[in-house]
Amino acid sequence: PDDDLPDDEVPDDDLPDDEVPDDDLPDDEVPDNEAPVDEIPDEAVDEPAAVAKPAALVRDTAVAESQRAADAKKAADAKKAADAKKAADAKKAAAAKKAADVKKAADARKAADAKKAADAKKAADAKKAADAKKAADAKKAADAKKAADAKKAAAAKKAAAAKKAAAAKKAAAAKKASSAKPTTASTKPTNKGKAKKMIQLGIRSLKAGKSATALKYLNRAKTLDPSNRLVDGLIKKAKASAK
Repeated sequence: PDDDLPDDEVPDDDLPDDEVPDDDLPDDEVPDNEAPVDEIPDEAVDEPAAVAKPAALVRDTAVAESQRAADAKKAADAKKAADAKKAADAKKAAAAKKAADVKKAADARKAADAKKAADAKKAADAKKAADAKKAADAKKAADAKKAADAKKAAAAKKAAAAKKAAAAKKAAAAKKASSAKPTTASTKPTNKGKAKKMIQLGIRSLKAGKSATALKYLNRAKTLDPSNRLVDGLIKKAKASAK
C-alpha cells in the first residue's frame, strides 16, 4: 500500500498528471502554467495573480492620482502666473523708474535753463543800469561843464563890459578935462573949495551905503581938483563898495 512508503518514494503513476515533479521533465518542457522564476512578474511575486485588487481601491487610487495630478498642475499654473505677475511688476517698475528718471532729467534741464535765463536777464539788467548810470553821469558832467563855461563866459563878458565902460568913462573924463579952460589964479581956490565940498558929499554917501552917488561926487571932485590924492582913494573905495 502507498501509505507504507515514504513521500519521496510514491510512484509517479499514482500522482495526477499536473503534479508530476519538475525534476523529471526537461527545462524546455516545463508546463505553461509554471513559468520560469526569472520570467515571473514582480506583481505576481508580491501579490499572487489569483488575488485581484478590489474595484473600490482601484477607483480610489485613480481618483487620488488624478487629484494629485490636478494639484500639481494647479501649483504649476499658480507658479507660472506668479512668475508672470512678478515679471510684469518688474517690467512695470522698470518702466516707472525710467519714466521718473526721464522726468527728473527733464525737470533738472528745465531748472538749469530757467536759472541760465534768470542769470542772463540779471546780467542784462545790471549792464543796462550801469549804462544808464554812466549816461546820466556823463550828462551831468556835460551839464556842469556847460554851466561852468556859461558862467565863465558871462563873467568874461561882464568884465569886458566893465572894462569897456571904464575905458569909455576914462576917455570921456580925459576929453572933458582937456576941453576945460585952464584955471586962473583967481579961480583955483574956488575949484578946490568945490572939490572939498564934493568930497564931503561923497563921504556921506559912502557912509549911507550909496556907493553910486558917492562915486558921482568923488569923480566931480577929481575933475575939480585932479591933484587931490584923497579923492583917488575914496573913488577906489566907492568902486569896491559898488560891486
